[in-house]
Amino acid sequence: MSRATQYRGARGKYSPILIEVLKNRGIENEKEIERFLNPSYEEDLYEPFLLPDIKKILARIYKAQKNNEKVVVYGDFDVDGITATTLLFEALEKVGIKADYYLPDRIKEGYGLNKKALLEISKKASLVITVDCGIRDTEAVSFAKKLGLDVIITDHHEPGEELPKGVAVVDPKIEKSQYPERNLTAGALVFKIINALLKDERFKACFQKGEEKWLLDLVALATIADSVPLLDENRVLTKYGLLVLGKTRRLGLQALMNVAGIDRRKITSEAVSFNLSPRLNVAGRLSHADSAFQLLRTSSYKKALLLARELDKMNLERQRLAEAALGEALNQVEKGKGQKFLFTASPDWHRGIVGIIAGKLADNFSRPALAIEKGRKMCFGSARGCGEIDVIALLKKCEDLLIQFGGHRGAAGFSLLTKDIETLKKRLQKEAASLKITDLKETLEIDTEVGGEDLTLDLTSELEKLEPFGEANPEPVFLSRNFEIIEKRVVGVEQNHLWLRLRPPFSKGMIFKAIGFKMADRENEISPGAKIDLVFNLRVNEFNGFKNLDLIIIDFRISK
Repeated sequence: MSRATQYRGARGKYSPILIEVLKNRGIENEKEIERFLNPSYEEDLYEPFLLPDIKKILARIYKAQKNNEKVVVYGDFDVDGITATTLLFEALEKVGIKADYYLPDRIKEGYGLNKKALLEISKKASLVITVDCGIRDTEAVSFAKKLGLDVIITDHHEPGEELPKGVAVVDPKIEKSQYPERNLTAGALVFKIINALLKDERFKACFQKGEEKWLLDLVALATIADSVPLLDENRVLTKYGLLVLGKTRRLGLQALMNVAGIDRRKITSEAVSFNLSPRLNVAGRLSHADSAFQLLRTSSYKKALLLARELDKMNLERQRLAEAALGEALNQVEKGKGQKFLFTASPDWHRGIVGIIAGKLADNFSRPALAIEKGRKMCFGSARGCGEIDVIALLKKCEDLLIQFGGHRGAAGFSLLTKDIETLKKRLQKEAASLKITDLKETLEIDTEVGGEDLTLDLTSELEKLEPFGEANPEPVFLSRNFEIIEKRVVGVEQNHLWLRLRPPFSKGMIFKAIGFKMADRENEISPGAKIDLVFNLRVNEFNGFKNLDLIIIDFRISK
């Protein structure tokens, strides 16, 4: 008898396999299970007035409205920053404020508030509201004050020892914050601020009932793109946000999904991560984030299609640059084999792709990784964590060498003088030397072991309740033993994928198809008739109205 039919789990509703997967995510009691599998938009979101300084920001916005002030939203050039800028800009317009926006140039200005931009803004506005930046920009905020500019900080990054002295500082990570969800993205944080506007008698009449739900498409984009844990409130926002994204009223997103070949009827976090996010991000990486902002705002489908195609073309160029740079980075890693902190740098890398390089290295080697664009005098870098490693904490220990740094535990950006690059390398590798293997997560984490009889379409339907998948809620990983290889093939345009037909032990004519992407180099390890232990994800393959199960190979070994 299969495990899935032995009993029906929590309150008799769910299979033991699903219960085991949930347990691995720290979700065990009845209430937690129900909230996770069936989140409620009405009941499972937190009160926005728990955010720090939320009343101060509402009061200052009200003052700007009454005094007919010009307000500038100062954002960031990644998906989270662009979506958050769009949300706040539109909300300010809704309440009758003359709003403008400012997105810095990644190459010319870098991340965060800068004095030159603030000087220009001060000539036309009296209030700046930051999104996705500002929490560490104490000096820039003081400069703005001298210019007569009021500054409100809305950010989700880790604060420094001193908070900027703005009119209000809204960040769920600051010490005085009582907000239960510390890991909001900038987009989600702005959404909560808009929720507070909706509940405030001074602004209520500016919005239609339930209007805020249509904003969840951008919140989902921000939350998935910024790789925050998809648990608790982030899970609720993303789950409902994906539904809204499938029905989005934004012509720009409709055009982008068409260009990316995404089926809007069933959009997933994976489609956002691998298709939408890179195309929105690439504007700020290789050109200017303004084109992505305009895409989200346009009311012309013709213009949307032109912008979407432009971003698609840029994304192909980004892929080419990243592939070439990654090859060089891998050579550098090979020379420094055995190191616990991967440190790579080159004068030839485009600043817009160093984050991609660091991310690929961290994923491929289960090590924290750093990639730097090496200039003649200045260097600009990106760091990515893995496992329990907090890259911000590591960079903080080298703060005396850095001109600027910021981010969160999984991802950070920084700048330093080129003369200090070797000192930084030695310091970080010394800090990383004490890291434990468990911190680095070198082992493959498996949710549960299953037999061939457990692998059914019913199981995949039940596992769909776990979506959306992402940080802290990965797609379930299964182990099955003693699968017999019936057939093997190398497939794909580049002949780089491994395709297998497998028979589970004790099966009654049961055969599974399995594919290992970019695993063709392991084809010589196995032969028909051999038995293997398989680690895999489950997918449903739908073709001509028929559904079949595919096993997506993560790893395999010859059975003992």
